[in-house]
Amino acid sequence: MPDAGAGRVVNISMNHTTMNRRGFVPYGPSRAGAEALSRIMAADLADTPVRVNTLLPGVIETDRTVNLSRLGAERQKISIEEAVRRTAQSIPVGRIGTAAEFGAVAAFLASPLAAYVTGSLIRIDGGSLRSV
Repeated sequence: MPDAGAGRVVNISMNHTTMNRRGFVPYGPSRAGAEALSRIMAADLADTPVRVNTLLPGVIETDRTVNLSRLGAERQKISIEEAVRRTAQSIPVGRIGTAAEFGAVAAFLASPLAAYVTGSLIRIDGGSLRSV
C-alpha cells in the first residue's frame, strides 16, 4: 500500500478488551493483541499515506446477536423480544446499534476524509464503555 500511494486498514475488534467480562478468555487477549498490532502498524506507516484504525463495536444487530438473544431468552425462559429489550436497556443510548451505523463509521475511515485519522480505536457501542 505505501508503494501504491494510499491505503486504509480498518480492523475490527470488540470493546471486550477494555471491559472485565467473564468467559472471554482467550478471546479478549487475542483481540487486545490485534489492537496492539494496529497501533504499531499505524505508527510504522504514519509517514506514508496508509492509515490504520480499529473499530470496537458493542452490540450491533447481526445474525449472531439475534442468535445470542434467542439463546439468552431460552436460558432465562423469556421471549426473544424481552431479551432484546433487556439488552437495549443495558446500553446507555437505549437501543442496539445497526449494521448501517457500523458501516458508516467504517466507510468514513476508508475514505479520504479520514486522511488524518490513524492509530485510533473507535468505539461504536452506544456509550456502553463509559469512558472517553
